Amino acid sequence: MKKILLSLMLVIAACATALAADVTFNFKTLYSDITTNTKINGADFAKTVHGVTFTATAGDNANGVAYNPYGDIRMYAANAETAGNNITFTSTVGAITKIVLTPSTSSVKVWGLLKSDAGTVSLADDHTATWEAGSDPVSEVTIGSYSNDGKSSQYRITSAIVTVDNGVETVAK
Repeated sequence: MKKILLSLMLVIAACATALAADVTFNFKTLYSDITTNTKINGADFAKTVHGVTFTATAGDNANGVAYNPYGDIRMYAANAETAGNNITFTSTVGAITKIVLTPSTSSVKVWGLLKSDAGTVSLADDHTATWEAGSDPVSEVTIGSYSNDGKSSQYRITSAIVTVDNGVETVAK
């Protein structure tokens, strides 16, 4: 009887964790082989963690997305109407429902704005960005960097937590 109850408890616990999974991208760990400021645009620099892939593209800013050895991903803006650099998260393990971008603590003179064609992006006072799907989760999310009041700006992140609608909690080591 104990084995049956234990088995039933394990099944219930597995079902509860199968509803949502957080996939963590720690960029300092993922790009630990990069020792100088480096543009990380395109498939050659894409990183996949537990079925979710991070890719960066230059967009309409020739500087391109950059990584520095301090652990920052730097997105440069183009202007208020057109995205400069873009970052994209693509999932093969379930629909993406939420993305939280942790801002860098390094000095930024003017923080850029972030926008996405799907879902909504909100920025907290500490520059933490949260993208949410709302009622329409998707398998791919692109977030672009936009100018803040027409000023030259950038947005820097050190990590991202991507929530998908199934799986178990996973962290890249």
